Amino acid sequence: MSVRLRCALLLAFLTACGDRAADVKPRLEAPPSVASPASDGATPAAAPSAVPMPVAFLTACLAGDPVAGTPWSIARVDSALTAFTLESIEALPTRDSARLAARVARTVDVLPSDTTLADFRGLPVSVRAAWRFAAAPGDTIVAALVARRLPMESNPLEELFFLVAVPGQRQGVREPLIEAWVTREVAPEETVTVRELLAAFASGDVVTLVLGHETADGVRTELLSRRAGIWRVEWTGPLPTCAP
Repeated sequence: MSVRLRCALLLAFLTACGDRAADVKPRLEAPPSVASPASDGATPAAAPSAVPMPVAFLTACLAGDPVAGTPWSIARVDSALTAFTLESIEALPTRDSARLAARVARTVDVLPSDTTLADFRGLPVSVRAAWRFAAAPGDTIVAALVARRLPMESNPLEELFFLVAVPGQRQGVREPLIEAWVTREVAPEETVTVRELLAAFASGDVVTLVLGHETADGVRTELLSRRAGIWRVEWTGPLPTCAP
């Protein structure tokens, strides 16, 4: 092959490469596109506040006035929901009440303790409130608000648990309950979040607890549901006050 022919072929090759590079360059400089979901089909879980309210609670509202002595309750939920009758620890016979309080306290005692802010281990446990109901025969669910207090004069701290638990195999003994869901708050007594159980409902095999707590902006509610044996908060936000 002559030198002239080789040079002609080399020039054609370089020209073609230059054209291809010019084609690629605009794509590299284009704005990045939004990332697609993971290859396994999973998408990141949205924060509770970004999740739409479940349809069954779209018309729900809060009734009551704790300042006037009437506790908060939830009303106007979908009629398809089945409401459970809650037994409060105060309404139980003395023996049953003491037994439930002992089991709830024992449950908190055996929970892992985070000592980052303060060490509450070994301090007395106070059961502020407790409720139980039967979701089905042999399926008793207990919810409780439990506190431990660190009595420091300058800045007394409180450790507050809201737990959902089940009795387990040994009914009626002083063994700890089996915790299913627990939230823990550590803060000064005046600012710690105090949750209450407002109601419990069933929709098919899904059990939903309605929790409420006071905030500077009013009452905030949480819908804590059990699906396939797993408890999780499915929605959180304010509910309107029921019209008179």
